[in-house]
Amino acid sequence: KNTIQWNKLVQKLLLDELNMPELFRKMGEGAYIFVIINAKKIITINKPLYIHTVGHKSLSSNYNNTSWYKETVNRNKKKYEYSIKQGYSKYWTDFIHFQYLYYVSILMIISCRNNNKDSYEKCKKILLENRYFKGENNKYMASYYTLSKKLFLKFILMNNYRLSSIIIRKALKWKINM
Repeated sequence: KNTIQWNKLVQKLLLDELNMPELFRKMGEGAYIFVIINAKKIITINKPLYIHTVGHKSLSSNYNNTSWYKETVNRNKKKYEYSIKQGYSKYWTDFIHFQYLYYVSILMIISCRNNNKDSYEKCKKILLENRYFKGENNKYMASYYTLSKKLFLKFILMNNYRLSSIIIRKALKWKINM
């Protein structure tokens, strides 16, 4: 799940082999998963060596910035298409596909929050066509969603735009005011 680059050290040779500057340009930070997939050896240190502090407004926490979320969906779709083109195993392509759909669901939530029913409908269509709540995707949902979030997504968000919009606006307002 943690594919960000900020807490990893990697040999430059691997980054060069993967042409990471180009992958970052096309797919953003999420492209770093290909470093993990292609690493011949991974060593972890179970010791706090890096401290990450969040306490500022960022693009990903700006719920008004629908375009950032749309770009994130597009980058994750490119990441999925790249994984297929490169012939990665079913395990990795399924996982990357789930990540793409996860970001579609986030865009769907942001679309409800911002009263963008057209974007909501497009996201819903993608999730339904890709069987988001069925098959392989279910095994990843447990690590991404609590049961209550999964139930909300599956039974309220996917079925009632108006009710979802009200709940999401209230929930995000509450989260921001905490």
